[in-house]
Amino acid sequence: MSQGKEQQSVKLTYSSIVSAGGKPLVAITFERGSDVAEGIMPEGRIRSSSGFSEEEVHQLSAYLIQNKDQIMQEARKISSLNHLLS
Repeated sequence: MSQGKEQQSVKLTYSSIVSAGGKPLVAITFERGSDVAEGIMPEGRIRSSSGFSEEEVHQLSAYLIQNKDQIMQEARKISSLNHLLS
């Protein structure tokens, strides 16, 4: 990884909770400049990535797993707000 990428912050965004096959699902995106990794919750699995090293992808997945409850709770808030606005 280049020195510049080490200094860039990674932005995490996530969707509201949607139902996929009757199970709750939250789409996750990590961005760092032009680097992108997309994951899925509650599994904490990274489905695709571009620009992140294999080790970084493992770290992103570990972050999702460690913060699963908080991320799912925040996604529920978005879902509740979407229901109020619709």
